[in-house]
Amino acid sequence: MSLRKLLGDIRHTLSVMFTGESPRTFQPLPPSPLEEHDWSAVLAYCARADLWEAYPLGLTPAGRGEFLKWCRNHGASWGATEASALSGLNALDRHLDRGLVLTYRFRPEWQKKFPHALDSAKQFRELCDWVALKYKCPGKWLQDAYPSGFNCTVG
Repeated sequence: MSLRKLLGDIRHTLSVMFTGESPRTFQPLPPSPLEEHDWSAVLAYCARADLWEAYPLGLTPAGRGEFLKWCRNHGASWGATEASALSGLNALDRHLDRGLVLTYRFRPEWQKKFPHALDSAKQFRELCDWVALKYKCPGKWLQDAYPSGFNCTVG
């Protein structure tokens, strides 16, 4: 996947999360609210497969601590400062999915196992349960997670 396509996919996912538009009715997002936050660290995470592997839940409450350490120690050359990470993670944390939807977008194995997780509330719940078991990270954030911004059917 080209970096241009990857960044387009990231922008699309973030836009859907902030506007609440379904992927099928997506309209380009006006400058705000995406520009209210520094997305440098989140974009660095999304652009680097090595970070996905090292910090599989780096954009979620379960993995943000380790991702923040990476930003503090190694992220400056990518523009991924601790401050930019806190800004982007804070924005993701405002959504019911708590960063899980964006993480899902960069996890082909998750997509293969749960192909309808973004449009089926039941399958999203199955994804959350599976993530809790696979990554040994049960918690209220996963129990309460919901794919905000996407049109989910019940069942």
